[in-house]
Amino acid sequence: MRIYSNKLTVAKVLHAFAAAREITSADIRAVDARSFTPRGTNNLWANGIEVYAESRHGNAATGHAPIGPGPRDHLPRAASWTGYGWVIAYLFAEDPDARIGFYDGVADFISQVRASHRGERGESTDFLTLIARHDRHEQDWTPLIYRSGGNIIIPTT
Repeated sequence: MRIYSNKLTVAKVLHAFAAAREITSADIRAVDARSFTPRGTNNLWANGIEVYAESRHGNAATGHAPIGPGPRDHLPRAASWTGYGWVIAYLFAEDPDARIGFYDGVADFISQVRASHRGERGESTDFLTLIARHDRHEQDWTPLIYRSGGNIIIPTT
Protein backbone atom coordinates (compact mmCIF):
# COMPACT_ATOMS: atom_id res chain seq x y z
CA MET A 1 0.00 0.00 0.00
CA ARG A 2 1.34 3.42 -0.91
CA ILE A 3 0.74 6.46 1.27
CA TYR A 4 1.33 10.11 0.38
CA SER A 5 1.18 12.59 3.24
CA ASN A 6 2.55 15.77 4.73
CA LYS A 7 2.12 14.48 8.31
CA LEU A 8 2.53 10.69 8.33
CA THR A 9 5.89 8.99 8.83
CA VAL A 10 6.96 5.34 8.77
CA ALA A 11 6.82 5.30 12.58
CA LYS A 12 3.23 6.62 12.58
CA VAL A 13 2.21 4.07 9.95
CA LEU A 14 3.70 1.21 11.97
CA HIS A 15 1.93 2.57 15.06
CA ALA A 16 -1.40 2.48 13.16
CA PHE A 17 -0.85 -1.20 12.33
CA ALA A 18 -0.05 -1.94 15.99
CA ALA A 19 -3.08 0.04 17.20
CA ALA A 20 -5.39 -1.76 14.77
CA ARG A 21 -4.10 -5.09 16.03
CA GLU A 22 -4.05 -4.28 19.76
CA ILE A 23 -7.19 -2.16 20.12
CA THR A 24 -9.50 -3.82 17.58
CA SER A 25 -7.89 -7.28 17.26
CA ALA A 26 -7.55 -6.82 13.49
CA ASP A 27 -5.53 -9.65 11.97
CA ILE A 28 -3.03 -7.46 10.11
CA ARG A 29 0.70 -6.94 10.52
CA ALA A 30 3.13 -4.65 8.75
CA VAL A 31 5.91 -6.82 7.39
CA ASP A 32 7.95 -4.14 5.67
CA ALA A 33 7.71 -0.35 5.43
CA ARG A 34 9.93 2.15 3.70
CA SER A 35 9.87 5.83 3.00
CA PHE A 36 10.47 7.42 -0.37
CA THR A 37 10.49 10.91 -1.82
CA PRO A 38 7.42 11.51 -3.98
CA ARG A 39 8.35 12.77 -7.43
CA GLY A 40 6.65 14.93 -9.98
CA THR A 41 6.48 18.57 -10.95
CA ASN A 42 3.19 19.21 -9.13
CA ASN A 43 3.96 17.11 -6.09
CA LEU A 44 1.82 18.06 -3.09
CA TRP A 45 3.28 15.52 -0.67
CA ALA A 46 6.32 15.77 1.59
CA ASN A 47 6.38 12.06 2.49
CA GLY A 48 5.84 8.84 0.64
CA ILE A 49 5.54 5.54 2.49
CA GLU A 50 5.18 2.07 1.06
CA VAL A 51 4.09 -0.73 3.37
CA TYR A 52 3.52 -4.44 2.84
CA ALA A 53 1.17 -6.20 5.26
CA GLU A 54 -0.01 -9.73 5.90
CA SER A 55 -2.37 -11.70 8.08
CA ARG A 56 -1.74 -14.72 10.27
CA HIS A 57 -5.13 -16.33 9.60
CA GLY A 58 -6.48 -14.75 6.41
CA ASN A 59 -8.59 -16.59 3.87
CA ALA A 60 -6.60 -15.63 0.77
CA ALA A 61 -2.97 -16.17 -0.13
CA THR A 62 -0.80 -13.16 -0.82
CA GLY A 63 0.68 -12.57 -4.23
CA HIS A 64 4.12 -13.29 -2.75
CA ALA A 65 4.65 -17.01 -3.24
CA PRO A 66 7.19 -19.13 -5.05
CA ILE A 67 6.23 -20.38 -8.48
CA GLY A 68 5.61 -24.08 -8.80
CA PRO A 69 3.86 -26.93 -7.03
CA GLY A 70 4.10 -27.61 -3.35
CA PRO A 71 2.35 -26.98 -0.08
CA ARG A 72 1.25 -23.41 0.55
CA ASP A 73 0.05 -23.61 4.15
CA HIS A 74 3.25 -21.99 5.44
CA LEU A 75 2.93 -18.96 3.16
CA PRO A 76 1.71 -15.62 4.51
CA ARG A 77 -1.96 -14.82 4.10
CA ALA A 78 -3.38 -11.61 2.69
CA ALA A 79 -4.80 -9.14 5.19
CA SER A 80 -8.54 -8.60 4.92
CA TRP A 81 -10.36 -5.56 3.62
CA THR A 82 -11.62 -4.92 7.16
CA GLY A 83 -8.10 -5.24 8.61
CA TYR A 84 -6.83 -2.64 6.16
CA GLY A 85 -9.88 -0.52 6.98
CA TRP A 86 -8.86 -0.28 10.64
CA VAL A 87 -5.32 0.75 9.71
CA ILE A 88 -6.48 3.30 7.14
CA ALA A 89 -8.99 4.74 9.63
CA TYR A 90 -6.20 5.32 12.16
CA LEU A 91 -4.03 6.94 9.48
CA PHE A 92 -6.81 9.27 8.31
CA ALA A 93 -7.41 10.28 11.93
CA GLU A 94 -3.80 11.47 11.94
CA ASP A 95 -3.87 13.09 8.48
CA PRO A 96 -7.31 13.52 6.86
CA ASP A 97 -5.72 14.99 3.71
CA ALA A 98 -3.40 12.07 2.96
CA ARG A 99 -3.72 9.82 -0.07
CA ILE A 100 -3.73 6.24 1.20
CA GLY A 101 -3.94 3.47 -1.36
CA PHE A 102 -6.57 4.67 -3.80
CA TYR A 103 -8.39 6.86 -1.24
CA ASP A 104 -7.77 10.57 -1.82
CA GLY A 105 -8.52 11.96 1.64
CA VAL A 106 -10.85 10.96 4.45
CA ALA A 107 -14.06 12.05 2.67
CA ASP A 108 -13.20 9.84 -0.31
CA PHE A 109 -12.44 6.92 2.04
CA ILE A 110 -15.81 7.27 3.79
CA SER A 111 -17.64 7.64 0.49
CA GLN A 112 -16.01 4.61 -1.17
CA VAL A 113 -16.47 2.38 1.88
CA ARG A 114 -20.15 3.28 2.13
CA ALA A 115 -20.64 2.69 -1.61
CA SER A 116 -18.78 -0.64 -1.63
CA HIS A 117 -21.69 -2.85 -0.45
CA ARG A 118 -19.22 -4.94 1.57
CA GLY A 119 -21.34 -4.39 4.68
CA GLU A 120 -24.22 -6.05 2.88
CA ARG A 121 -21.98 -9.08 2.27
CA GLY A 122 -21.25 -9.40 5.98
CA GLU A 123 -17.91 -7.57 6.11
CA SER A 124 -17.58 -5.11 8.95
CA THR A 125 -17.30 -1.39 8.29
CA ASP A 126 -17.08 -0.58 12.00
CA PHE A 127 -13.73 1.09 11.41
CA LEU A 128 -15.59 4.13 10.09
CA THR A 129 -16.79 4.84 13.63
CA LEU A 130 -13.19 5.50 14.65
CA ILE A 131 -12.70 8.43 12.33
CA ALA A 132 -15.90 10.04 11.32
CA ARG A 133 -19.44 11.02 11.77
CA HIS A 134 -20.32 11.95 8.25
CA ASP A 135 -23.17 14.38 7.65
CA ARG A 136 -24.63 13.71 4.21
CA HIS A 137 -25.92 17.26 3.90
CA GLU A 138 -22.88 19.19 5.08
CA GLN A 139 -20.19 16.80 3.73
CA ASP A 140 -18.33 17.29 6.95
CA TRP A 141 -16.52 14.97 9.34
CA THR A 142 -15.56 14.95 13.00
CA PRO A 143 -12.63 12.90 14.31
CA LEU A 144 -13.64 10.41 16.98
CA ILE A 145 -10.19 9.36 18.12
CA TYR A 146 -7.68 11.63 19.75
CA ARG A 147 -3.99 11.54 20.52
CA SER A 148 -2.56 12.14 23.97
CA GLY A 149 1.21 11.93 23.92
CA GLY A 150 1.96 8.78 21.93
CA ASN A 151 -1.32 7.08 22.84
CA ILE A 152 -4.51 6.85 20.84
CA ILE A 153 -7.56 7.68 22.93
CA ILE A 154 -10.96 6.39 21.82
CA PRO A 155 -13.84 8.08 23.68
CA THR A 156 -16.34 5.65 25.14
CA THR A 157 -19.35 7.97 24.75
